Amino acid sequence: MHVKSFIAAAAIFVGLASAPSQYASAGESAALDVRQDDLSIAMDLMAQDQALRARIQMNLAVAKSRTALDHLLKAKDARTAGLLNLNGKDRNLFLSSLKFNEKGLTEFDLRPLKKMSPSEIYNVLSLFGMQEGASQIQGRAGSTDTDAMISTMPKLKAVFLEGYRCEERATCVVNSQRACTSNC
Repeated sequence: MHVKSFIAAAAIFVGLASAPSQYASAGESAALDVRQDDLSIAMDLMAQDQALRARIQMNLAVAKSRTALDHLLKAKDARTAGLLNLNGKDRNLFLSSLKFNEKGLTEFDLRPLKKMSPSEIYNVLSLFGMQEGASQIQGRAGSTDTDAMISTMPKLKAVFLEGYRCEERATCVVNSQRACTSNC
């Protein structure tokens, strides 16, 4: 999506979201129908933009497999520093919970991440190209402006399903402690 079309869609969305919902005349009712169509178009454009950003993030992920992650950890790669914000027990629980397929991360345990700030969660999930999902996890309260920005990121499309695990290709099943990703 081009930046100009996204900006236009956002402007339409903001304008429509603040429009009054009750109209007195038939002419104003017709205007409402047009505005709802514009709102639908704006929402579609925003969803397309989010999907594109998610694909880019997945393409740029540094840990698309267990082997790649193990290599980064063994090399003490700076990009894995976010994992150091977890205590040893939680870090081991999180790392041992990770499941991958040819598309990347498919499943992980949420419990350790819920002890982290939004920025810390974002850093960890960015290893796997899942940083868009940072705002989905209710972690501990953050104290920075960045934490606040991450916490208020729009959630137009979930990056993972909380309370599910990846059973097999395209099949997430209930599991209260896990998250099943869009790669499943």
